[in-house]
Amino acid sequence: MAKIVSAYCQSHIMFNPDGAPEQCGAVFDAYKEVGEGVRNSKPDVIVILTGDHYFNVKTDIEIPLAVSVGAQHTPFGDMDIPKKPFKGHPEFAQGFINFATEKGFDLGKLHEEGFAPDHGVAMPVMFSNPTGEIPTIVINMNINMSPVPTPRRVFELGRALREYIDTVRPDDERVAVLATGGLSHWLNVEGDGKINEEWDRETLKLFADGRGKELADKSADWILENAGNGGLEMLFWVMMAGVIPEAKGREIFYEPIYSWKTGMGAVEMQVAA
Repeated sequence: MAKIVSAYCQSHIMFNPDGAPEQCGAVFDAYKEVGEGVRNSKPDVIVILTGDHYFNVKTDIEIPLAVSVGAQHTPFGDMDIPKKPFKGHPEFAQGFINFATEKGFDLGKLHEEGFAPDHGVAMPVMFSNPTGEIPTIVINMNINMSPVPTPRRVFELGRALREYIDTVRPDDERVAVLATGGLSHWLNVEGDGKINEEWDRETLKLFADGRGKELADKSADWILENAGNGGLEMLFWVMMAGVIPEAKGREIFYEPIYSWKTGMGAVEMQVAA
């Protein structure tokens, strides 16, 4: 069977170092470590679990869950990220959509001509796939709509992804999975700039202890209350927990960066050899 060769959960916001030069350095070092870890696992395909920041999600067409199906994708270019295309994997993506349909999921499609990945995708790609040559697909969870997909729903989608990799994909295929987003942050709402450090640290430990799947039993409202509107990005980590529900992890770093209005952290998940 195909196998997952590396898996990470990683925050994806990164601004300039003004006001937090040492913390910015810690974030950069962690991003570099995650990127090297993904590359060193020599994946044939990278799957990024993420969301969007209104660059592609239209308010009049709300799609809760979607998969990129293009042969390549060109970043939107926010945060001065270079608009350097990277390969997609249409066959893997469409196969997963077909498989998930049989499991009761109706997934939208993010086409090459209409999908311009923002920093939530492009920044991890810069570190893990700098040449853009490793085929990469994006599974997008819309946290801008109301209601958002439930933690249980995205966890089960993660389980479907794992089953697809285990039972459908070629035996010699190597897959890396990267969940981006989180941790706690309140943006442009009441409590703007707040960070729940205690919640962040407890959540990182939850994944390191192999108990990330417990978040699937929580509600989106519970995450919103404890981690803010930006913290709903933790749904991406919950999907990761569905992919490897029993795996433990190693916390790479945690930084509450108030000048960026967010908690930043990363966990390396230990997947079976």
